Amino acid sequence: MDPITPPQGHSERLLRAAQKREALIVTVEKQVEDGTLVRTEDGDALLLPIALTDDSTLNDIAIHPESTIMLQVLVVSGSDGDLVASQTDLLEQLRRRAEDDALEGMAKGQVVEAHITGLEDFGAVCLVGLVPGMIHISDLSWFHVDSPADVVKVGDRVSVVILDVDRNRRRISVGLKQATPDPWATFTSTHRAGEVIEGRVVKDVGCGLFIALGGGIEGLLAFNTAAPDDPRLRDGWQEGSVLEVRLAEVDPDRRRIALRLP
Repeated sequence: MDPITPPQGHSERLLRAAQKREALIVTVEKQVEDGTLVRTEDGDALLLPIALTDDSTLNDIAIHPESTIMLQVLVVSGSDGDLVASQTDLLEQLRRRAEDDALEGMAKGQVVEAHITGLEDFGAVCLVGLVPGMIHISDLSWFHVDSPADVVKVGDRVSVVILDVDRNRRRISVGLKQATPDPWATFTSTHRAGEVIEGRVVKDVGCGLFIALGGGIEGLLAFNTAAPDDPRLRDGWQEGSVLEVRLAEVDPDRRRIALRLP
């Protein structure tokens, strides 16, 4: 395919659009070596270089030749005849305008859908519509998280709560755990200190046992809280063993539960 040179003597409407950076609707004529030849409704021929063409437009042109597309006209030198078509600036303007509109409608506490686009050591990068966001690792789960990859993966779409809207930086902070009930609040609303409940051994830490109490909540049964001659200590417990324990102390602020044998 032969490269083309934009013709001289453009229409007044095209020159005005170039000076004001207005958007134009043009018709695709053909693809050439340097890009795509397009024509305005007044008959002006322009080159839309590959480097200034949106990827989705390139795909559409390949599938649907003679389609209509939106672009801007740029003056690349002082000569009236030296004009070139571009989509990149226009699409960036449209994207930022849509982003601004989306940000304007966002507020703390809203539940929205986030698309996970990347994982970092400190959290998960996401998009809420067109607005970039971040889920800090501490806001991924109500429980300890070693890596964001333990909770989400790239491509996931999850419900999150907006925690902060930074319109100056054009980004938001969102939380995944905030979109679900706090299991500690649920547990403390239904259990009180002194209550005897059933639990399951999940780990022996030498000084005691971590006991799963349901809903992801664990408590520590310290060995030094039992009588040295308690036969239950001699019998020992293995991971998965079920036993009855007393809620000796429930501290929802520190998220700790001390257990005793009943």
